[in-house]
Amino acid sequence: MATEVPVVQSLVGMLANRIKKMNRKKTKVMVFKHGIVQVNPVILVFGEQLESVSEFVYLTTLLTSNNDCTPEMKQRINLASQTIGIFKSLWASSQLSTKTKFDFMTLSLLTAGPLRWGWLTKRDFLPLK
Repeated sequence: MATEVPVVQSLVGMLANRIKKMNRKKTKVMVFKHGIVQVNPVILVFGEQLESVSEFVYLTTLLTSNNDCTPEMKQRINLASQTIGIFKSLWASSQLSTKTKFDFMTLSLLTAGPLRWGWLTKRDFLPLK
């Protein structure tokens, strides 16, 4: 990870020159706090300044400038609690066979990561026509 603005500018410039189609609206510069000092660097790509942000979501994980993972942990705990609640109500249901319950839980466990990371969407689970 580059920490000095000239180094970051040089790396971003080399990257932009190689790929030529960098989406400047989606490309951001993450600003990290060092103690109480926060520097908002000016990084240019083809003459346009990239937006400096103190937090962003990458692969559904919240990254923050002070590396505080508390919001991310709260979100994961909440998601796990909701999932356990769904499993409890499913397991208590007398309308479903034990095989169906196990199939549902297995599918849920196998797809939890890819769904969270954005590899799969709810649309992927719709019946084929």
